[in-house]
Amino acid sequence: MARVNTGAHGSHIGPVLHCDAAAIVLGETLGQDAPEYTVPTMFVRKVWVRRTGGRIGLVLGAASGGALGGMIVGAKSEFCPNPSANPFQSRPLNCHGNIPLGIAVGAAVGGLFGWVVGQALPGWRRVYP
Repeated sequence: MARVNTGAHGSHIGPVLHCDAAAIVLGETLGQDAPEYTVPTMFVRKVWVRRTGGRIGLVLGAASGGALGGMIVGAKSEFCPNPSANPFQSRPLNCHGNIPLGIAVGAAVGGLFGWVVGQALPGWRRVYP
């Protein structure tokens, strides 16, 4: 989906069917008289495209989810005993060695959540000029 501003002629919105050096051809949208609308490039002042925020949501969600997962696992884990103090003592199962797993799981869950939220929130981004 694109929105083309032609200055004095207003804006035209529709899916881009064809684009070259001579014109931008927009497809049919609600309220449009013709099935195609051709905008000559000499009249184009600004062009916006409608995109989702899935990629940025994925990155932000993975970063915050990984940090939160690491903090939760770190808070729920116990400190490991010093192996040099008693070499015969076994290491507890919930030692801080689980933190990388908590970060990985948190990043995966947070990234998926961020991507879903980003896909649901589309917005206009100016691509020309």
